[in-house]
Amino acid sequence: MYLLTDGRTIFLEFLRNLTPQALLLSLAFVTGSRLDLNEWDLSNWAQTFIFLMFVALALLSGIANASLFIGRFAPMFQVRRAFKRFDPRLHRKLPVKVRYAWRKKGIFFEAAFVLLSVELGIVAVFLTAMETARTMVP
Repeated sequence: MYLLTDGRTIFLEFLRNLTPQALLLSLAFVTGSRLDLNEWDLSNWAQTFIFLMFVALALLSGIANASLFIGRFAPMFQVRRAFKRFDPRLHRKLPVKVRYAWRKKGIFFEAAFVLLSVELGIVAVFLTAMETARTMVP
């Protein structure tokens, strides 16, 4: 299994980068808790701008972290290389990739674990940010 050998560093970096995402999102929730987004009012433009910047930073950091984790996953590179050898048009077809990965059970289950890790990481970041914001806002 790649994640238990060469992929340990990648996996731990992914988990390490979840903390800043939770911090940025909780700051967005705290700054956005006092905003009334139902009305257009320019009197609180600074707080709205700060809120939107924290949301954007949290979103961008989440996308960057997930894409680095999935992009550096070596068995996926093996699948891509195998498809390019067969037919250059096949590497765009998802069902063919899934069938190939299913034949190679290790790659299939490891890819499923990677995707599940990303999804659970996003859920953990949201839950942590919501709980932190709830305790910070009176």
